[in-house]
Amino acid sequence: MEEEKVQRRNCSFWSVSCSRDINKFIFWKNHSRTANAGFTLVELLIDLAILGILIAFIVFLIDPVKQLNKAKDSQKKHNLIQIKTALDTYYNDHNCYPKSTDFTFGGEFKDFLNASVVYMKQVPQELNCLGSKTYCYAYQVNEDADCPQWNVIYTKLYDPTSDSYAACPLTKMSEPCLPLNYLELGYNGCTFSGSIDCSYISSHVLPTQPIVVPTQAPTAVIPSPTAIPTETPLPTNISITPSPTLTPILPLSTITPHPTEVCSSSRNYACTGGPPARCNLVYPGTGTFCSSNCNGECL
Repeated sequence: MEEEKVQRRNCSFWSVSCSRDINKFIFWKNHSRTANAGFTLVELLIDLAILGILIAFIVFLIDPVKQLNKAKDSQKKHNLIQIKTALDTYYNDHNCYPKSTDFTFGGEFKDFLNASVVYMKQVPQELNCLGSKTYCYAYQVNEDADCPQWNVIYTKLYDPTSDSYAACPLTKMSEPCLPLNYLELGYNGCTFSGSIDCSYISSHVLPTQPIVVPTQAPTAVIPSPTAIPTETPLPTNISITPSPTLTPILPLSTITPHPTEVCSSSRNYACTGGPPARCNLVYPGTGTFCSSNCNGECL
């Protein structure tokens, strides 16, 4: 009796181990079993059904999809604040807002007159924009003006009623102040700076912003050092014998036969080389003298 009281005291509504009492209540049956008796198939199915109902109720209360979309909208709100701050800083430096050609989502936002001034290293862009291109941010200014005095940034929220900041205030203007394709593209949130021109906005469509995909910086290729050839030392015990000097042979036109010498054979010697000239043997019949001493006339 005492053990039964302790068991009932420790049994709570959320404990599956007390499903026997629940089964008694549902089926009005008093199961007289021993403590070691197991669950029947019907009892097990009832326990699983109750557990499934409890889990479904908890999931319904939490609504994870809604919580996830709420977190995404919060990130968009944070991005809009960052972008608006950078654009206002640009306006303070130039008294103008940049045109769409000087401002690109996903790219670097810097001063076009001074490249060293960077307002945003990378302008935020929707994570889903690169895949589906249906949740991209849009930027609008007066492209006809040389110095735009206002800008609007458009976004798409999952729940525009959950955040009053990101919900587009242009929808509450007394005059039409939405782009022609605002609803067609599915935009429902925006933020703006400056004195907006509703007549211009309502007569133009939202521009298409180019999507910049960050690319990996090229890897610098470091050339390997080139081996410098070393001179091979020559052996020191080699003696170099100078080559003999070649004696040039005068052309035939420059060799004049000696008028006083009479040769019994062809003239085969001539004064060549020098100075001093020597009596040398030349091609047969082309010389000036008959004798090997050239009659002693070589100087």
